[in-house]
Amino acid sequence: GGPGGRVASGMGRVCRTGARPRRSVGRSSELVGTMDEVTAIARPRQSDGELPTLAKSWDPLVRPLALGCFLLALIYNSAALGGIPGVVLPNSLPLLIGIACVGFAVILPRDRAVVVPLGAVGVLAMAILSILWSQDEASSILWLRSQGAVTLGITAMVIVLPTSNTISVLKAYVRVVVAITMFAVTVEPLARIHIDPLGQAPPLKGWHGYFVHKNIMAAFLVFALATVLAFDKNKVSRYVSLASIAFLFVVSDSTTGRMAALVLVAVDIWFLTNQRLSGRSSAALGAATGALVAMVGVAIGASLNAIADAAGKDLTFTGRTKIWSASWNAFLRDPIIGHGVNGLFGTPRTVETASVLREIGFQAGHPHNGLLDVAVQFGAVGIVLVIAVVVSVFRSSVKLQRRSPEVAGWALCAISAIVIMSVGESVFLGSSIATMILLRTVILREATAPQRGVETSSVRRHR
Repeated sequence: GGPGGRVASGMGRVCRTGARPRRSVGRSSELVGTMDEVTAIARPRQSDGELPTLAKSWDPLVRPLALGCFLLALIYNSAALGGIPGVVLPNSLPLLIGIACVGFAVILPRDRAVVVPLGAVGVLAMAILSILWSQDEASSILWLRSQGAVTLGITAMVIVLPTSNTISVLKAYVRVVVAITMFAVTVEPLARIHIDPLGQAPPLKGWHGYFVHKNIMAAFLVFALATVLAFDKNKVSRYVSLASIAFLFVVSDSTTGRMAALVLVAVDIWFLTNQRLSGRSSAALGAATGALVAMVGVAIGASLNAIADAAGKDLTFTGRTKIWSASWNAFLRDPIIGHGVNGLFGTPRTVETASVLREIGFQAGHPHNGLLDVAVQFGAVGIVLVIAVVVSVFRSSVKLQRRSPEVAGWALCAISAIVIMSVGESVFLGSSIATMILLRTVILREATAPQRGVETSSVRRHR
C-alpha cells in the first residue's frame, strides 16, 4: 500500500496504486499465481534500482553477515547437526539465529519489490497460532523457540534477498551440509547406525551422518539434488556433490528417499525434454510423460512397502493401517484446527498421545503420511493451506518454464520429491515449511521481475 506500492492478486495481475495498469508483454510477463493464494508485494520507497546513499555505504558490511546468518538458519533447519554424539546444541541458538535473520532482513538495503507468498507464509502463521489450542503446549512452545524461530528467520531473509543471493546461499548450504555428512559417516561409527536415545526402539540400520534420522537426511538430500541439478554449474562441485548425494542415498537405506530421488530425476528429464521440444504432441514428449507417470506409480508403491515405524519394525500392511487409522481418529476428534503444532506424538507423552499409541499398539513417532500429519496438527484448515501451496508451486513452475527454466525446474523437481516422500513420511511440515516458503517466494520473485530485470538476469548468470 501507499504511494508507489503494488498489490498482486491471486488472479495474477499487478497494478501500481494510483496509476493506470501497465499492459503485460506476452504471457511470460504475467504474474504466476493461483486462485488459492494471494500474494502481497510491497515496493521500497526509493525508485527502482536506486538505493539511498546511507544504504549503499553499509551494504558491503551488512550483506555478507546477513547471507552468513541465512546459511546458518538453513543448516539448523535441516537438522544436519542435530545428532552429533555427545553434543547438545544450546536451546538459545535457534532463537538467536531467527532473531538475527529477522533483524538483518529489516535493515538490509533493497532495490526492488518485496514478495510475500501469503499461502506458504499462512502455513507458518497457522503453526504459530496453533500454540493457542495445542494439546501439548510445552512441545508447541519448544517448537516456536527452535524450529519456528529459524523458519521465521528464513522467511524474512528470502522475501527481501534478490534471487541471485538466495541461489548463492542455497548452493553453499548444500555443499556445507553434504561435506559435514560425508565427514560424519567417515569418522563417526554412530553416524552409520541409528540408536534411539530414549531406548524405546532397537537400533536401525542405515547411515544418517549427524542427522537425527536417516529419513530426515533423505529429505535434505532430495532438496540438495534438485538444487545441484538446477543451479550448480561448476563442473567439479557439481559432480562431487552429485556423487556424494548418490552415495548417501545408497547407504541411508531409506527406500522412501531413494524413490523420491528417482522421481526427481525423472521429472528433471521430463522437464528438459519439454524444454527442447516445440510441440506438446511430440512422440518423445509423450514417451517421457508416460515414463514419468510409471516412475511415480512405482515410487508410491515402493514407499508404501518401505514404511517403518520409530521402533525399527518392518511393519506389515496391517501395522501401517493401524498408524493411519489411529491418526485419522485423532484428526476426527479435532477436525477443524487440529491438535496444534507438535500437539501429538510428542515426548514426554500427553494423555492424548498415550491414547493414540495404545490404539496403534506399538511405538510410532508420527503419522507416517504427509497429509495425515497436517490433518492431525492443523486440521482441515491446514490441509487446505498445504494443498493450495503445493498446487500453486506445481502450476507456477509449469508456467514459468519458458521465462526462468532453472528456477522452474528446481521448484518442480523439489516439490515432486516432497509429494512422493509424503506418501510414507510426514514431510509437509517441520523443515519443509521453510522449503515451501523458499520455493514459492523465488518463483513469485521471478514471475514478477521485468523480462530483462535484475532477477531473471541474475539467474541466467548461473547457467
